[in-house]
This record gives sequence, structure tokens and C-alpha cells, in this order.
Amino acid sequence: MTKLAPPPDPTGVRRRRALLAASAAWAVLLVAAGLVSARRDEPTVREQRSVAQAAPVVDRAVGAVLAAARAEPVVLLSAPVVVPGCRLTPALPGAELSRQVTVHTRPADGLAAMRRIGAALPRPYAPAVRPRTGTAAADLDDVSLRADAGEFVTVRGKLAAPGVLRFTVDTGCRPAD
Repeated sequence: MTKLAPPPDPTGVRRRRALLAASAAWAVLLVAAGLVSARRDEPTVREQRSVAQAAPVVDRAVGAVLAAARAEPVVLLSAPVVVPGCRLTPALPGAELSRQVTVHTRPADGLAAMRRIGAALPRPYAPAVRPRTGTAAADLDDVSLRADAGEFVTVRGKLAAPGVLRFTVDTGCRPAD
């Protein structure tokens, strides 16, 4: 007597088909979510925006620093400077965009001016002025400001000389255009 093969297990075939269908649906969902994210989401790292795309953010930040320094006696604004040569990866070159705002005030008024400008910057920038306490700085290096203008653009200020505050707005290394 010959043995007959057992009949195929209908539940096993159904499970395999359901698993294949679920895997295909998951793959389609991941691809769709990736495409939507690539088109609509904000950048999560600086390298996702080029220097040209960051230029308007730099200009807005410079405008905010100028508006915050409006009460100071003399304000000088530099032209935009693009410095090539930084490296995003070993194979991909990049560039940095920066602008400077120089504020001249009375020599003894550097720290107070830095605090006034920091207080007048937009709240989302979360400006931090150092030193936080005290009325005078022992050294020029002790007086500084740091703020985040958004989209990985920083605002840094320092007391460059008595009565001279220098603010630099820069993008950091990004893809060059």
C-alpha cells in the first residue's frame, strides 16, 4: 500500500499569504512615509540645507541683531562672506556663510550693551549673555552672547575691545551651491 501525501494545510498557506501581504503593506507604508517626510519635514541636520537656503535665515538674524542694537551709538554691518573649503564628508566639500555686525559704544559700557542687545533679541533665539551676574567683566573674553536663530544658524557676540562688540551670524559648514 502506498502512502498518500497529507493534504495541504489550509491554515499554513493562509498564514504565509497573510504574512506576505502584511510585509508588502509595511514596505509600501515606509516608502510613502519617507517620501512625505523628505518633502515636508524641517531639516534635522545642518547638512540638509545649502548655503543659499540658509542665507535668508542669516539675513533675518542680522536684522534682529541690528534691531536689538538700534539704541547703540555706532553700528557697522559687513557684507556676506562665503568661505569654501570645509568638509561635510571626506568626499563632499562645503562652505560657510557668515556676516558680522560691529557695535561701538562707550568703552565702559560693553557688558551693559551686550545685555541690552541680548534682551532685545527675539525670545525664540534664547540668547544667553555671559557673565550673567555682576556689573563688570574682569576680562574681554568674559563677555559673550550666544543665540540660536533657527535652522542651525548661530549668533555669537563678544567684546572684541573696550566699547567694541562684534556679533557673528553664521551657518556652519553646509553644501555649497
